[in-house]
This record gives sequence, C-alpha cells and structure tokens, in this order.
Amino acid sequence: MKSKIFSRVCLLALMISVFSLNASSKEEIAQSIWAASPLNIDGSNADWQDMTMNFAKKVEVEYAFKNDAQYLYVFFAFKNPKFMTTVRTTGITLWFRTEGKDKKTYGIKFKEKRVRGDELIAILKKQQGQISEDQKKQLNAEAFYFVYFGELVDKKGKILTPTALGGELEAPIFKQKREREGMSYEFKLPLNILEKLAAELRLEPGKAARLGFEWGGMTEELLKSKAKQLEGRTAEGESRSSDAFARQMTSVRSGTQKFSFWVNIQLAQRQQ
Repeated sequence: MKSKIFSRVCLLALMISVFSLNASSKEEIAQSIWAASPLNIDGSNADWQDMTMNFAKKVEVEYAFKNDAQYLYVFFAFKNPKFMTTVRTTGITLWFRTEGKDKKTYGIKFKEKRVRGDELIAILKKQQGQISEDQKKQLNAEAFYFVYFGELVDKKGKILTPTALGGELEAPIFKQKREREGMSYEFKLPLNILEKLAAELRLEPGKAARLGFEWGGMTEELLKSKAKQLEGRTAEGESRSSDAFARQMTSVRSGTQKFSFWVNIQLAQRQQ
C-alpha cells in the first residue's frame, strides 16, 4: 500500500511541474525612478502614485521599481486572484541577473513567518543589537508574531542567510496587503545584498539588471498533506481511491500552479 501511495505522490509532483506556467515577458525595459526619500514599506501603493505601473499580462500582475543609492524598492500586485495559487505558502522569490540569460543562481525569498516571542527577540538582536529586559518581557507576553523578512536562497531554495555571506547584512524586508483584486506587496532590499555571493549580481544606480519573479507551486508541507489524503482514500478500496486520486489531481492542477516571469530594469541615477 505504501509503495502505491509513494508512486502516486511522485506522479502528483511530476504533473504539477508539467502544468506550471512560465510567463515570459517582452523585452521591454522597466524604468526605476529615484526615491528622493525612504519609502514606508506597508504593502500599499501609497508611495507609488507618481509613476505608471508595468503590467505582466499573462499573469495579470502590476509591478514597478524605485531606488536610491542604497536600496531597491519593488511594488508587486496581483490583479486577478486566480494567479495567486499557493503564494501565501510559498512566498515570492526575486531572482537577479546583471548579465547573461534568465538563469537562477541566487535570489531572495520573501515569505510571511509566524514566530514565538523568543524567536523574534533573536531576530531583533541581529538587526538592532541588544534588546532591553523590558522589551524582552513585552515581546514574550504574546504567543506569537508575524515577521516579514527576506532570506537569501540558492537555485535549489536552500537558505544562505547569514553564514554564506561571511557575516550579517541588513535583512531585506517586505509587507503584504489584501486588496479588492488580490494582494499587493512592497519589497525593500539593499543593493549590495547579493554581491558577496557573485560579483555579477552587484546592483548599482544607473546600471541595468534583470529580475525574475517566482511564486506558487507545491511545497513539502502541501505534498505531505496530499499524501495523507490519498492514504485515507486508498484504505477505502483501490477502485474508489483511483477515482478520488483523479479528482484530486484536477483540483491540484488548478490550485498549485507555479508562475514566473523576468523583466529588464534600468536603475535610476541621482540627478545632479
């Protein structure tokens, strides 16, 4: 029985990859504009009213860029919820290239996480230094918190922060906000966040770069959940479980698709 379940789970993962969508963008250039002052990262479009949004038609996503001498700011908004699929589970990964093809090497994965008070204290120590005893007491008073940090990953999704960088760097941050059409995001990341991993990933004002957005698909947690469902139905009988598996596959294909697209960016340069 276990071997049959394992085979079906493998087939499930294979079919998900077959039905994933790679929404290639046109070779247009998205112009970043200079951020005269730091943006308030809250997930809304309040700081983006002064520019025209770019639009990825195949996935119905709006996006835009701003930068200053230290940071790149990204706005990203789903205009159709059907393309969100499992984004709340997988998060959104930003991949960068400054030369060459759309090849994933290193990226930044932005995903909402729930942490305990002691875990949040450890995070804040890395970002802010020492935390007072009064602050620790206040933070430990709540059962959990949601945090919005980006983590550096390699092409296989392995988290590289911070040991692979040889020390601590300022963490990328983001916020998400529920909108009528779907969900909007704001990302903020240091321009030098990837250069210790690969020199060609250095981002500079006035320079061009290529950025890939990726989200959705199956995760290990979702796969385990599907396996448990299949195991329960297999116990009811081979014929019924086969029918149930077919229905399950139809649902999975429509709800766990993986999406990605790449865009060209021209970073802004401070006007003299």
